[in-house]
Parts: sequence; C-alpha cells; structure tokens
Amino acid sequence: MLVAAALGLGCGRGGLTIDGGGRGDSSDAPEVGADVTGPDELLACSDAVVGGDGAIVPGPQTCGGDVSVAGGTPFGPFIARNVSSIIGWGDCPRLMLFLDDGESTSGFTGIWLTVNLPYDDPLKAPAGTIRVDGSLYALPSPTTSVTRTVPVTIEITGADPLFEANGRVPRAAEGDAGTPGHIAGTIDVDTGCGHLTGTFAVPYCRAIACVGPPP
Repeated sequence: MLVAAALGLGCGRGGLTIDGGGRGDSSDAPEVGADVTGPDELLACSDAVVGGDGAIVPGPQTCGGDVSVAGGTPFGPFIARNVSSIIGWGDCPRLMLFLDDGESTSGFTGIWLTVNLPYDDPLKAPAGTIRVDGSLYALPSPTTSVTRTVPVTIEITGADPLFEANGRVPRAAEGDAGTPGHIAGTIDVDTGCGHLTGTFAVPYCRAIACVGPPP
C-alpha cells in the first residue's frame, strides 16, 4: 500500500495492518510504479513564483482541516490545497502529516509533502517547536516519482493527546471509538529553492497500526 511507503512508516508493506478507521482507500496517495531521485533537471530551481499567499481551499484530503502553505520547490511552485494526518502506532509511533496541491481529481499528478512527528507518550499532546526531516515528492510521469529530503520546522500552536486516556484507542476521526483530536501549527520547509511556509489545522484523520521491525 503506497500510503505506507509515501508517509515513511518504515515497517514494510507486508507488516502493515490497518484498524477499522483506516480502510485502505486509494485517496491517501497516488499509485506509482517506481520511486527514483531523477531526472536531475527536475531538481533545478525554477524561476516561477507562487501566486497569492496560499489560499485555504478544501479538498479530498483535508478531513475537515484548513491549510495555507505555499512556496517554491525544485519541482515548481507549490500551493497546498489539502492537509491530512494519520496516527501511526504499534511499531511505528508517529503522527504523519500530509500536504498536497490537489491539482488533479482524475489521478494525482502534483506535488506533496510528508512529515513524520515522533511521539514518546501517546497521552501527551504534541507541543513546542519540532525539527525533523520531511519528504517532498512529485510525479513527472504516471509511473515515476521523484523525491527530496527537506528540513522541516513545525511550531505547534494547539494539539490534543493522540490517544484516549486508556492509551489504547487513537483519537482519530475515522476510528472505531473515542473522541477525535486535532493539531494546528505553523510550518517552515527549506526546499533548496526557497521555503514553504504557512499554517495548518487538521483533525487526527485516521490511525494505522504497524506490525514489524521498527524503522
């Protein structure tokens, strides 16, 4: 399932199980045939500039969230239109954020960013400033994707704990039980061709349990 690879679950496709809230639909990520890091010309910074300031536009990935993030990338200008989140648990304890430009409704052909926020205690809310590496993706063709690792700084402005008080039920909007939680913050991504900056606010949309060796 590509969502696992794209979001960096790191538990192998064969070892990934999904709870009742994660139904395995294909809307989370595109189907591609190979992950590569070329061609090199796609990594050259474009002279194009992003128009506007990253309008808040709802889309199929938003899960009730809002996003206003824009900037330049090696793959061209980026204006986020969708934001979603997934709680990883089991052998992959992390909160995964997913931003994309949602340019195509018939088949995703745009640019997207994934960020994994690790957590030590599922009963504590994410807080403070978090600096991690993210992954910036683009699809130059239906069977090829290109990626670049990018440094990401996220400042949490509001968040709920990831799990219910019993520590066993993720607070996901599409989960079997429990009260949905949310996260909001600002983001700054150094893409090598400028910065993606802006704000996001999104519920904890889904939960995925990984079974396998830790990443």
